Amino acid sequence: MVMAKGEIEALLKEARIGVFATIKKDGAPHMSPMWYIWEDEAIKMWTSISYSKCKNVLRDSRCSFCVSKDDPPYKGVVMHGKAEASKEGVREVAYKIVRRYLGPEEGEKYVQQGLGSDSVIIKFIPQGSYSWDYGKG
Repeated sequence: MVMAKGEIEALLKEARIGVFATIKKDGAPHMSPMWYIWEDEAIKMWTSISYSKCKNVLRDSRCSFCVSKDDPPYKGVVMHGKAEASKEGVREVAYKIVRRYLGPEEGEKYVQQGLGSDSVIIKFIPQGSYSWDYGKG
């Protein structure tokens, strides 16, 4: 059974690991487990401009993102769309992302240690999706 929009948003707001898929130069998929935040109808992720996922986005903006619950009742969503990378608001967005997973104090330390001049935010804007919820009869 599919999930309603509100159910999908509730799942996306949980602190789960998402899988971000981009397209490599040779056309092969490249998948990366990511911490993220669902905000303003978009997935936002903190990374380095030098990482493959970011280089792939800069070359070809088409990508996918998946979040699933791996304990019963199993559910998830796969979205496809386009992404862009930006240095705008990196520290603020990075902290929002990291504190979801580590809490405020540890999140602040993590961001201070990891934030660099090569840091960017990837903003993934979904254009379509499919979902499932095996807990729905």
